[in-house]
Amino acid sequence: MTVNDLQNPKIEYVCLMGDGIVHGTKGNYLGNVKNKKCRFCGKDESATAFRKIAHAFPQSIGNNPLRTNYECDECNKFFGDTIEDHFAKYFLHLNVLGFVKRQSNIPVYKSRDNSIRIEAEATENTINVQCTANVTAFVYDDATQTIKINFDVQPYIPIAVFKCFVKMALSIMPEENLIDYADTVSWLIESSHRDFYPNNRALTIKLALLTQPHKNGTIIYGL
Repeated sequence: MTVNDLQNPKIEYVCLMGDGIVHGTKGNYLGNVKNKKCRFCGKDESATAFRKIAHAFPQSIGNNPLRTNYECDECNKFFGDTIEDHFAKYFLHLNVLGFVKRQSNIPVYKSRDNSIRIEAEATENTINVQCTANVTAFVYDDATQTIKINFDVQPYIPIAVFKCFVKMALSIMPEENLIDYADTVSWLIESSHRDFYPNNRALTIKLALLTQPHKNGTIIYGL
């Protein structure tokens, strides 16, 4: 698939993983438990270890049960320390608004100057906002009954965030299709975060935050 393909509305896509994959506690492993081979570095059990739990999607977006048998411990640590860390920073405030648990708890948002603190209470289905007086980043409109918050985002590398999306796609891709993405895998495991596309071509990622209605029936949206 090319970037231009994404602009073609006539393309039909096959859903590899359905709804509900990020819920529950029982592990659902992709790949054969025997004869493990990392699909990222290419090493097998004779050359590396597969002792750690490898998640197909980051735990920062609420995924615990969807795991893989084809990601070695070395690559697991590399992805966790690099691309997944940037991914978690970029989406932290959206995960708070969406009641998304990072492992066992929903993260807490704090502005850089500590003037705003936002904490989600899943059991009460509420979001608690604490802010100091005269904070310009927090605006309440009494006429429309809406709140506007300008969030601070922790420093992140955009290409690293994009790499995390690519890593998720490669993690659930059927084995027979990986041969067509050998150059993508090589780029993914590079320690540097260079632009994959020539001439620094901009890549647009479209996403939606889907969250549950709150007690008054209102849904919070974040961009």
